[in-house]
Amino acid sequence: MTQWVMSGKQLLLSIATSSAAEGGHHDSSINPYLLASVITNFIVFAVILVRVIRPSVGRALVARRTNMERAMIEAKSKQNEAEARLRELQYKLDHLEEEVQRIIRSYEAEAITDRDRLRQEADRAVERMAREADSTVEQELRKAEHRIQQAALEATMRLSESIIRARLTEADQRRLTDEYIKDLAMPASSTAP
Repeated sequence: MTQWVMSGKQLLLSIATSSAAEGGHHDSSINPYLLASVITNFIVFAVILVRVIRPSVGRALVARRTNMERAMIEAKSKQNEAEARLRELQYKLDHLEEEVQRIIRSYEAEAITDRDRLRQEADRAVERMAREADSTVEQELRKAEHRIQQAALEATMRLSESIIRARLTEADQRRLTDEYIKDLAMPASSTAP
């Protein structure tokens, strides 16, 4: 860049110098030496410019081309991915109704399975509750029978006792007392040595 500026300054300086050498008079004729020097300076400037700038411009152009090729490849890859995604979404959109129907059928099948499972669980719970109720009823019946038998036995005992007391005479009471005393005395004599 600085070489360009220097070459441009030289060109302007040479034109200004040649114009000043003429004394500021404009002559309509062109000085061939001046023209030749300007053309020579331009050619030298162009050659220097080409020799100095060409390699760096070439490298810059190659790097730019490489970057553009890489960017094009990346853009093409992204475009292919986007097109594939678009095809996938278009397929899903085209088959959306089928997918919805499939999901509905799946949920219906799941609901039927859940309903059947809940029915089975309810049936098992009802059976278990019926067995527990039967067992509880049986236990309560046994308890009631036992209480009834106990009450009947106690009533029978009281009734028997009252009948015996009503029919028991004084002679019977003496005889029973004597037998009872004999019974008490007998085990004592049988245990004695």
